[in-house]
This record gives sequence, C-alpha cells and structure tokens, in this order.
Amino acid sequence: MLSDIINIAAGIKIDEASLRVTEDELGAAYKNCEDQTPIIDDDSTGHVLGTFKWRKDKLSPWTVAVGRFESKNAVDLARKANQQPVEYPLRIMMSDDMINKLMGFLQKRADDKKKREVRKRKREEESAESGNNRAPPQAHMIEVEEVDEEEERRLEKEKKEAHMEKLLKQQAAQAKKLKIEEDKMNALRKDIADTHNELFQLGSVSTRSAPMKVQEGQRTLYYILDGRGGFLHYDEGMACIFPSDLAKNLADLPEKYGDEESKHNIRMKKVYELSNIGACQFFVPAGSSVVANNHQVRKEDSHDTVKDLQGLFGGDISKFDRDALRIAAAFNVQGYGASDEATEMIIVGWTAAILEQLGISDIDPSSISNGCPSRRTLVRHEAMLAADCMLVVLQEIMDDGAKFFALITDHGKRSGIEHFVKILVWTGWADPKKKDRKVLKFHCLDVDASAHDAEGCAAAVKRSLEEFTGLDGFKVTAVTGDAGGGASVHNLLPQLIKCGAVEKSAAKINCVMHGLNKCLESAGQDTFGGQGVNKRTPFQLLFVFNQLWKAIKEEGGGKKYLDSIYSVVVNKLLNDGDWQCEAKKNFKQAFQTFETQLQQLEELDGDKGIDDLVDFITETPSNISDPVFSRWKTVMSCTRVVLQYWTQIYFVAVAIKQREIHQKKHSSYICILASALLSLMKEKDTTNVNAYYKPGDKDMCMAQEFDDTQYLVEEQALPPLERGDTPVFYAMLLFFQAFGDAYFDDQFHFVMKDDPVLGEGSFGQTSRFCVERLYIMHKLLAELENDGWKTKIQFKAYKRALRGVSNLEYFDKMAKVFLERFRFVFDKHLRPCWTSDSILHYILGGNQVLANEFARWLVDYKRMSSDDEEPYQFTNQIIDMGAIHYRTTARKNVRINVEECMNYLTADADPAAIMQSDFVKSHWDLIEEMGTFEYIEDTISLFDDTTWGHVDFEPLLEAVWNEIAIHACHQQRCENYVQLAALVAKTSVGEVRRTLRAIILSTIIRPFHQWAKQVLAERNPDKPPPRRVEGAARGELLVKFMRKFSNKLERAKRLAEERNIDIKAIQQKLVNQSMKTSAHHKNKNMNVLLEALTVGKRNITKSEEAAGYIDKPVIMSDGITITFLSMNRSCKNCKSAWTKRNAMWKKKEFHHCESEGCCLAAVHAELKERNIKLSKKDLTFKTIGQKRHEIRAHVAKEVMVDEGKGQHGFVITDVKDFVPKAKLMESIKQMHLDWLNEKKGLST
Repeated sequence: MLSDIINIAAGIKIDEASLRVTEDELGAAYKNCEDQTPIIDDDSTGHVLGTFKWRKDKLSPWTVAVGRFESKNAVDLARKANQQPVEYPLRIMMSDDMINKLMGFLQKRADDKKKREVRKRKREEESAESGNNRAPPQAHMIEVEEVDEEEERRLEKEKKEAHMEKLLKQQAAQAKKLKIEEDKMNALRKDIADTHNELFQLGSVSTRSAPMKVQEGQRTLYYILDGRGGFLHYDEGMACIFPSDLAKNLADLPEKYGDEESKHNIRMKKVYELSNIGACQFFVPAGSSVVANNHQVRKEDSHDTVKDLQGLFGGDISKFDRDALRIAAAFNVQGYGASDEATEMIIVGWTAAILEQLGISDIDPSSISNGCPSRRTLVRHEAMLAADCMLVVLQEIMDDGAKFFALITDHGKRSGIEHFVKILVWTGWADPKKKDRKVLKFHCLDVDASAHDAEGCAAAVKRSLEEFTGLDGFKVTAVTGDAGGGASVHNLLPQLIKCGAVEKSAAKINCVMHGLNKCLESAGQDTFGGQGVNKRTPFQLLFVFNQLWKAIKEEGGGKKYLDSIYSVVVNKLLNDGDWQCEAKKNFKQAFQTFETQLQQLEELDGDKGIDDLVDFITETPSNISDPVFSRWKTVMSCTRVVLQYWTQIYFVAVAIKQREIHQKKHSSYICILASALLSLMKEKDTTNVNAYYKPGDKDMCMAQEFDDTQYLVEEQALPPLERGDTPVFYAMLLFFQAFGDAYFDDQFHFVMKDDPVLGEGSFGQTSRFCVERLYIMHKLLAELENDGWKTKIQFKAYKRALRGVSNLEYFDKMAKVFLERFRFVFDKHLRPCWTSDSILHYILGGNQVLANEFARWLVDYKRMSSDDEEPYQFTNQIIDMGAIHYRTTARKNVRINVEECMNYLTADADPAAIMQSDFVKSHWDLIEEMGTFEYIEDTISLFDDTTWGHVDFEPLLEAVWNEIAIHACHQQRCENYVQLAALVAKTSVGEVRRTLRAIILSTIIRPFHQWAKQVLAERNPDKPPPRRVEGAARGELLVKFMRKFSNKLERAKRLAEERNIDIKAIQQKLVNQSMKTSAHHKNKNMNVLLEALTVGKRNITKSEEAAGYIDKPVIMSDGITITFLSMNRSCKNCKSAWTKRNAMWKKKEFHHCESEGCCLAAVHAELKERNIKLSKKDLTFKTIGQKRHEIRAHVAKEVMVDEGKGQHGFVITDVKDFVPKAKLMESIKQMHLDWLNEKKGLST
C-alpha cells in the first residue's frame, strides 16, 4: 500500500512499469535512511515520513527523501545497452493528496486494529456465557458488525469535536494577538501622520519628492497571505497598511478548502515563485504554471483536433466533407500527367506520413487507406466543383450587371483528340462591393468535341450557352475566330445568328495573329519554298537542324549531353586550322560573325563578361520549338538561333557525321540528318566544285591577313566578300530575320500586349486599338516596299551577304516577291476585318485624336446634303501614338499623319451603314457631342474626364468597356485552352473530364494566378513582380483562394435557391455524355448510316476494286536492292579502270568485265539484258549510281504500264528493288542476302 502511495505522489504512471516502486525496493531504500521506521509527527508539521527534511533554497518546497533505489527493469535495460545502471532519486512532496492518503491509510489501519480487538473480546464473552450452545456464525457476525459501526461513529464524532475545539482555541489566540498588534499599529500610524503634517507645514529641504504625498485616484494592492489571496484599495500617496488590513481583505475560501487545520498547514508551508504573462508579474505556487486563456483554449482545441483526426479515420469509408474535397479537387486538377490511381496513392502516402510525424500511431494502415478519398470520390467531387464553378460564374455575372458578352472559339486537335473551345468574355468589377475598377472576365464554357461544319459548331455553341441565356439582358454581340476551315468565323457567325445563339447585329473578328502568321507563311513559302523530304529550302534547313538537335539530346539523355558535344566542337574549332579553313571557304560571313562575337565577349569586363563567354563556348540554346508555320513565331525564333550559331551548328554536324562514319554507321538516322544539314548549310546554288571546301586543299588557307586600317568606315572594316562566298540559305535567312526585326515582330508584340487600363491578363483584348494599328501596319510595310528595305539598318547583314551570292538577280527578285506576297495576304485577311462597317467604330476607344476625327467624320456625313459630293477633309497633323504602339523590337515610337491614317481607314467605309449600327445609334448623342466643332476647342479623351467640359461622357466610356473591349482581337487565349485540353487528356480521360477540368481551371486556377501574383508583389514591393507563382507560396495562396471561393459559393447557392436554379441539373449536364454535342453529332451520323443502308443502293466504285497484285519483299521476290549496287562491291579491275577512265578513253580503250560477284559487271549485264542502250562513253564515264538509275527507270516503267500500278499513285522513287534478268546479276544474290542480314545484325 505504501509503495502505491509513493508512486502516486511521485507522479509515476501505471504504464511506466520500469520506474514504479515495489515493496522490496522500498524496503531496500529504507535500510540506508537515518530512520527506517515511518512515524507520524505532531499535527503542527504535517509530515508523515520522518526521515530527513531538505530543500535547496527558501523557494523550494519541503520534501521527504524516501531514498535512492535502482529499478530492476532499468538495470536490465542498462546492462543490455552496456551502460551503467541508473539510480532514480524518489522524493515525495507534501501535497494535500499525499497527506490525505497517508493519514487515511494509517488511520484506517488503527481503526481496523481496534475493530479486531472488539470482535475478539465479544467472541470470548459470548463463548464463556453460552458454553457449547453457540449462535449461528452468520447471526453472530451481524451483531458484531452492528457493535463495530456504532463504535466507529462515536469515535469519529469525538475526533471531530476535539479538532474543532482545537481550531477555535487557535483562532481565539490569533485574534487576540492581532488585536494587540492592531492597537500598536494604529498608534504608530497616528504618530506618522502627525509627523508628516508637521513636515508639510515647515517645508522640506530635501531634493527628493515627498514619498507619501497624496494624489488623486487610488491604487490596488494584490497580495498572498498565508496561502490565501486578497486585495485592497488605498489612496495614492500616503498609505500605511497593517497586517489586520491584509487579513480583513482576504478573499473567501471555497467550501471544499475550508479553514481546517490540515488545509491551513498546507497553505502556510506553500512556497511561491515569480512568474509573468506578457508584461505583468505575479507569484504562483512552486510547481505550478499560469497559461493565458487563448493558449489554454488552443491546447484544448488541439486535443479535440487529435480526437477528430482519429475519428476521421475510424471507419470503413472516407469521412471527408464536401468543403475539404473541394480543395482537394482544385489541387488535383493541376496534376495533368497524374492518373486517378496515382493521385489516390499519393493522398494515402502523404496522410500516413503526416500522422507518423505527429506521433499518432494508433490509427492502423487499413483505416488510413479507407479514410482517404478513393478515385471515384475524387472524380465525383471534380464534377461537383465544376458545377460549383458554373454557379459562381453565374452569380458573378449578375453581380457585375453584365449585359453584353463576346465569344472566342477555336477548333483544335492535340494528341489525336478533337476539341472545340468556347470562351465567354464580359466586363465586370475587380471588386463587386467597391465597384472602383473595371476588369475583363473570362469563362471557358467547355472544350467538348463537335462537328467541323459551321452549322454543327453553331449548335454546339448554343448548347453551351443554355445556362447563361436565361440571365436578364444576356446578349452575345461579338465573336472572334480563325479565318480557315469549315467553322471559320465568316461561316460560323451566320449560323450562330440563324440559331439564335448571338444577336443579329453581332460583329466578327478573324484572329489577328492567324492573319499575320498567314501573311508570313505565304510570303515565305512562295518566295523561299516550303518544308519536306528532299526539299532544298531555308525552312527545310531549319527543320533538319532542329531534328538533329533533338536526336543528339535523345541519344544522350538531355541537353547536358548536347552541351558537352558542343563544348568539344567549339574547342576544336578554336584550335584546328583545317576547320577554320573549311569555315572561311564555305561561309565566310558566318565565320566572321562567330569571330566577332567571340572578340566582343573577350573584351567585356567583369564577371558578367567571363560568364557570357563561357556560356557562348559551352552551352547550346535551349527551348527551341519545331519550326513550322502553324505554330506562331517558331520559324522566326529558330531562324535567329541558326544564324547566331551557324558556325558551331555546322561543325557539330561535322563531328556527329565523323563519329558515325568511324563506327561504319553511314546509314544511321543521325548520320543522315547531319549529312543533310551540312549539304544545306554549304549550298551556294552553283555546281562549281571550287566554291566549296575540300579536305586537303591547302591553297585556300594561305590567304593573306586582312588589313582593316585602310578602311575608314567601320562597317567596311571586314574582309570583302566575293561571288560564291555566301551560302544561299544563309542569305535568305538573313533577309527573313531582318524582316522580323524591321516589321513582323513588332506587330506580334503589339497584339500580345495587355490593355493599359484593364491591366494584366487582358492580352488579346486590345481591339479598341486595332483599327488604328491596322494603319500603322500598313505604313510600316509600305516603308519596306519599293526597295525601302535597303534603307533600314536591320538589313545591314543581309546587304553585305548579297555581295557574296552567286546569283544576285535572283535575290533582287526575291525581296520584291516576298513583300508583294505579304501585302497580298495582308490586304485579304487583315484590312477587310478592321475597316469593316461593323468594326470601324472601335476607333472611338483608341487614340483620342483619331476618335475625335472619326466622330467629326460621322457628324459631317449626317449634316451633309445629298448634293454635296466633296469628301470630308481630315486634319493634317502629325501625332505620336503613345506607349501602346511603341515598337519593342525597333525601339521606336510611332508617329503618323492623321489625314493619311483616316483616309486609309475610311476609304471603303459606308458611313450610312456605320450610323445604323447598334453601338452608334445607342450612343449617338455623345458621339455627336464629341464630333461637334462649334462646342469644343481641344480633343475629348474618354479616359480623361477633365477634357469632357460640360458633357458627361461616362455612358460612352462604359459602352467602350462593355461592348468594344470584350471583343478579342486574337485567339491566343483559346489556343491556350486547346493546349490545356491536351494536357488534361494525358491520362486518357474522356470528353466529360476534359470539360470539367477546363471549367475548373478557367474559374479557379487562372484567376488564382493573377490574384496570387498581386499578393506576392504587395508582399515584396522592392522586387519585380513574379512571372508565375510557385513553391510554398503557391500552395499557401491557393488554399486561401479556395477559402475565398467557398465563401462566394455559399452566397451563390443561397441566391440560386431563391431564384429556383437547379444546381443538380447543371451538374447532370456536365457529366452526362448523352447530353454532349458530340453525342448529338454521333446520333445524327448513325441515323444517316441507317438510312443509307435501308434506302440507298450499293455502288462499287473504281477505287475499291482489287489491284490484281501484291507487294513482295525483296527476299521473297529473289530481287536485288537498288542501293546495294555500288563501286565498293565491284572487282579490283573495275575499280582500277574507274580510276584510270580518262587515260583509257584517250587511248580508245574500253574496260569490259564479266567477273561473277562484281557489281559493275552485273549492272552492265543487266543493262544489256533489258536492252537499255548506253554508248561506250556513257559506260565509261557514268557512275554506277547513274547506271542503276537507268535500271530503276526501266523497272518503274514495267510496273506502271505493264502491271497497271501507275493508276494507284506509283512513282519512280517507289522502286526500291528489282528481279534480275542477267546471269551476272543473279550471281551476286548471295552477296546481297549477306548484306541484308548484316544490316539486321544477323549472321549466316
């Protein structure tokens, strides 16, 4: 029993078996104590175990040392760990609980002893009286028990009375003592007061202020007296407080801690320590601590959180609620390449890791796995989140009060999957509550597949708009699309009007970026040629370069491998005279550019110069996309890379080819690419072999050093170029690059700019500036036409290259044709769009001078009489077009003549039709005010209300934002969603999931990025704004954004219920495949199929007739491969004769070989057998390749004519092998078979 009490007093838990004190250990401990017998001291001390008392200092509590002991388990553990046994000192603090337990135990033991003695005496007395006649044992025991209980009650009562009497005596003595002390202090207090008054009257000569001076107000004293707390108020200044004052103001004790002697003794002996919370200090009992309420609540909440966490994983199914899974779905939608199964496993893994880190080990793995959401749950809540997004967007539109909307559409195919992207655009408030700043808002309706004709696409758009058409005043007034295909915007808009999806007066814009790219593609391909196998054009050179670059990276596992090859090649180029001679001979200007770049980098000072130089000679350019015109800007960017690294690229190809030939891999894919690239890079459009470098040609390397001191002009201080020095494709690419620098790149940069008022994220929504930009495009293009390009500095390198081309006349024509073709497509695709009667009024939202000129032109037309045929005279002045039109590449501002600009824009315009447009009719009063000469002196700017005068132009400004700014000038935003659709489809998700994810990304992820970048910019005002949000900040801010989204959603749901919007119907439409446009299209096609099979007649056309032949592989046909026939496989005599053919011909000798196993002899025999007649001169001088081509042509004729393959698209190059007719040709069949086996790595 005593050991248990000691364990309780020491705070040792039941499960800490290795530390618990046993009876044996307790006995062993007492053997070394001063007093081995537990005794009870008098009541004044309260100590039970009387060994020896100690304390470290006055603040330490009294303790009783029970002794030192070694735990048996602890000893065993220490021995296993090769450590010394640990001795655990055990001291018992005299706490209330311990004293009560010890005294209760000892008192009970004494009472039990008395009971036993009473029972014993009773039995002896009864036994003496009754003799052998004894009562039943049970009754006797009951009687004894009654006697014992009565005795106990009596003893207990006597004990309490004695104790109370003692307490009363103590209190009386203490009160008497306090009364005496109080009388003394009152007398002392009076003396102090009298002395103070006297001093006050005489005046103090001390420099210190009077310590007892009375001031206004009171102060409060909080104190602890004999373990009890109290407080009293006293006047600030003079105060004299007696012990009786402290005693009177003690707080009342709780009933359970009444003024019993034991409790009093405990309070008297309590030691206190100084503690603090915040700036306040106070005393607390030693061994205790004070916790602020908020910290205590936090601890309690943490405890509750752990219990909730355990409950979350306490069942067989996931218990995550919808709010939690909404956040999970938003994060999960960004894992484009992660399958649902992978996501499921990631969630389980991270949950287990977190629980492990928190030390929560009582949740078994099965509960963790069951408690995490399954893949089906994730998919289901993905659909719910998409429906939530739709609901939030609907509410946001209503909060914005939007009435006018625009559509951006685009058909796309990525990863073999069709997508028809539809984006809704409107103008709203950045903060609907403040309504202080306008912004553009976007919502992706869906990316569902649809038909490719205009009618099918219009039906798809109408179906996608069903949730929005019920909104008050909802009108689609503008559409943007591309200009090609069956669903081009020109074909689509009439069908949209027909089905009622858009307004009858809706305007259309064909994508500016498509238009510009089409201009460049048409001009480039019509002038330089296109891409394709065996094409010899500059664009094919770009394509082959990119393929070689990718092949090298794939071969070595990445860019580092390519960089290592590049570094080796550049090092050799800098030190190898033969390579330098080859470069000077094949492309002098490009090599001079390489040397100039190297010299400029070497002359740079500081670390940056060294770093740039190291990068130039050790690192290749990165992020090079396939140079195809269907992908915007890729051809131009690849052109710049190839021209900048022309010399290095050439010798990387040389190195790769040498490596492959060294390994006898002449026909490897990478060797073919390297050879093709080298051939294209050195092409000079001449058959003169002296124009190209040949290994071993030493004369070219003996060129004299160039003396640049004789030239005064810096641009002439380079070695002059001679005819044949410049590769033709190098010169063509220089022209192409110069055109980009002088013109094209600036136009692309403009259309990618944000609206200067609407801010970041409004790229592609600058239609209000595009009308005036059309004239700038026209003006800048006109400056290049008629040889104007020759005056532009951007063409400097190209003009120098022209000195070294072989055919200068061709290049003179080339520049003219290129600009003509560009102009032709420009006038076809761009000019009609932006000068159309439905778009021209967009100029009102652009430059203020041009806006006023346009308004005056309309006013003049309305006032003009029918007899007045004189055209309106625009103002003749030069204006700066401002920052929005700044030419980024050329680094110039744009200045135009107003008169020329307006005449160009209005040349084909019909003012009557413009006056009938909805926009002009709705806002004519304000447009007329703007264009009325009599009432204004300066131009009116809609975006500067200080220029408005007495007229309020706010409605017209609102119309610019709501009706013009929403109309996209290009489809890049839609293109992003086409690429996005391919990303979300990486894990082969269906059409439904693709649309769900597109809606979530449109409503949550894209707005989140804009918001998050603003937050980070505000956090770090000294740093440039981040281009993208990543890392921990991305996760943190997305969680916050989702909480904001949840608040929006709750409000939207509440208002939707009031308007009776069926949320489940929205979700059902999103997830039901049968309700998709593609399902409707499939059903329609199926119905047509069934009708054709039922009603239609079977027709057999020529295209389905059997050809009457099959293609036989060369081995099966016992044929010979054309390319097998080479001089290397001919006999020694034939090789020697070929080497000496010139000398033999002079001697009129003809070599005629009939050796078996000789390819040349076999070719001659096959020519003879097929009756292909060649003269002796041709037989002597034509190569074996030319001779086998004669055989190929003969075989092709047989196949096309005799076998009828010519009707099936067969061409001569399709002949790869033939069946020999000559015996000598048959003699090399085994050689040919061995060659085929060797190519496949087979041994015979």
